[in-house]
Amino acid sequence: MDQPLGFTTFGDSCLICKLNQSLLWFEAISWAWFGPFSSTLIQFGTTSCKANHFVFSFHSSFGKCIYIVVYVDDIVIIGNDETRIWLLKEHLSQ
Repeated sequence: MDQPLGFTTFGDSCLICKLNQSLLWFEAISWAWFGPFSSTLIQFGTTSCKANHFVFSFHSSFGKCIYIVVYVDDIVIIGNDETRIWLLKEHLSQ
């Protein structure tokens, strides 16, 4: 990576950089694992949010629910159904 013309400063050569190559391959790699991951979540019984495909939810008839949020390469699992969260973790580890 090189500093773009007009943005170089003496002594601060590492502060601003310009990519010489696109990161489109990175986006393709993230979609490659997200497809199988989302299929696994749907097999478990979760529903994908229509507004944001990176948010999944599971609601039981007892008023308990869990939410799964995927952000880049992190997964957040929250909810009030500890048993279902444990079962989801077991399902994902297989």
